[in-house]
Amino acid sequence: MDCVLNVHLTRSGRMIQELIVLLPDADISEPGTDSDDDQRSSSVVESSAELTSEDEESETFRKTEFRWKKRRMPPIDATFKETASGSSCVLRETVEYFRQYFHPTLLNHIVEQSHVYAAQCNSNFQITESELEIFLGTLLKMELVPKPRYSIYWSTELRCDAIADAMSRNRFREVLRYLHFNDNSEAVFDRESPRYDRLFEIRPLIESIRQSCLRLEQEEYQSIDEEIIPYKGRNKLKQYIPKKPKKWGIKVNARTGLSGLWYDFCFYEGKVPRVKKPSGCLSIHIIGTIRRNRLKNAPLKTEKELKRAGRGAFHVCTTAENNLCIVRWHDSAVVDLSSTYVCTQPVCKVKRWNKKEKTLVDMSCPAIVKEYNKYIGGVDLAGMLRALYRIDHRSRKWYRRIFFWTIHVAVVNGWLQYKRNLKTSEAASGSPKDLMQFTLDVAEALTKVNRAYPRKSRGSVSVTANTETSRRRVRRPEPRTAARFDQVAHWPKIINQKNRCRSCRKTSRSKKEIDGKAQCISFQVLSDLFSSNATTDPNG
Repeated sequence: MDCVLNVHLTRSGRMIQELIVLLPDADISEPGTDSDDDQRSSSVVESSAELTSEDEESETFRKTEFRWKKRRMPPIDATFKETASGSSCVLRETVEYFRQYFHPTLLNHIVEQSHVYAAQCNSNFQITESELEIFLGTLLKMELVPKPRYSIYWSTELRCDAIADAMSRNRFREVLRYLHFNDNSEAVFDRESPRYDRLFEIRPLIESIRQSCLRLEQEEYQSIDEEIIPYKGRNKLKQYIPKKPKKWGIKVNARTGLSGLWYDFCFYEGKVPRVKKPSGCLSIHIIGTIRRNRLKNAPLKTEKELKRAGRGAFHVCTTAENNLCIVRWHDSAVVDLSSTYVCTQPVCKVKRWNKKEKTLVDMSCPAIVKEYNKYIGGVDLAGMLRALYRIDHRSRKWYRRIFFWTIHVAVVNGWLQYKRNLKTSEAASGSPKDLMQFTLDVAEALTKVNRAYPRKSRGSVSVTANTETSRRRVRRPEPRTAARFDQVAHWPKIINQKNRCRSCRKTSRSKKEIDGKAQCISFQVLSDLFSSNATTDPNG
């Protein structure tokens, strides 16, 4: 009797083994030849063997059992031994902090890939690094002056000169359309391939910004948390986190300092296998909350027992190696915390409101809770600073939202570096710039510094002395019909120069503009407000 062991993985991650018994059959092929069933069974055995070998390490790690002891963890020396350099930091220009992330090498790569993408689209689009910096400065100005649409910045009614004068509307749209970061012809669409990357379109930009963050001087206390890049389009990277302010978007696992400075980040691309336990000691101590299903059978008191003991009760257990402790504490709810360097001692007292007694009462608080509350929140602070001034324009291209996000990270990190250098710089003077002024300075430098402007030819002094400089006539918006016929403060003003009337061109049969000298003081436009047509409402 032949048997086949079939091993497969369930949705919950459990390994299930099935023993398949092959019954003897009278109609068997000749010896030396394999039937279809034999070939199928051999393939099942080979595939199951491959699956077992691949998942053996992760399954062994998942089934690792910890030996727990109901005792406190002894105190551990967690002194920060890496000291910062004592030399004073040089205070640089604000734009240099931003260029630390969007450096010339990255800009050159974006320009090259944009040209490649334009050629693939049969377009003659060309852009330089200098113009790309103007484009980035324009986006930074849009952060400070948010509007619902791009075109409003160039509209007649709500024109923003700081943005419209830096780059024309059509050119801005063209740059935004062909902006690219990787060659689409090299993309791998086979998900089974090891070269498959869901972030292929923007991977070079992400890695460049990440390497710039990794080169920063590290802080002693850092926090790791998840952040959401708002996005509601159709993409498999989109996640839903109900407890976040922006619930739909692309999830980023970030590591920041206590000041909010970004040091590292990685994008969530789906479930990945568990990593192996590091062979060497990294000398990094951790503290954080932990889920109930990841306690590895820790012998802690149940939630009912802690609630019966009263608010402030806690229970602790430690591994046999004294390298990890877990504390279950009852506050308004029962919470589990784990740490590798701090336990329950010393126990302090905190104030909590008692609903029955209608007053504040003292309750016990372990040291691990106080330590956790003291140094948590770096990622939340970084997210708050990033959301203060944000490019919030919708786009179907998901990688464009990540591109805007990298600009925000560069600005926030640059501002925090500027504040750090300002404290240690010997030449520092005056109050530090806030984030809005810092962003404005960076945007002004990107759009105006080292930019060549066309100069008008100079004539002779005798000719130009009494001649006014020619200006482009500003087209004023046409008054709305309701405002024209409200019969309030439409008084004529006689001007010395003849102008053209737009309304006369629309209403006359000859379609010719009529010159006039009467101007409305309310709208400052020459119109037919003072003719017989202005006294009659066209709507009845």
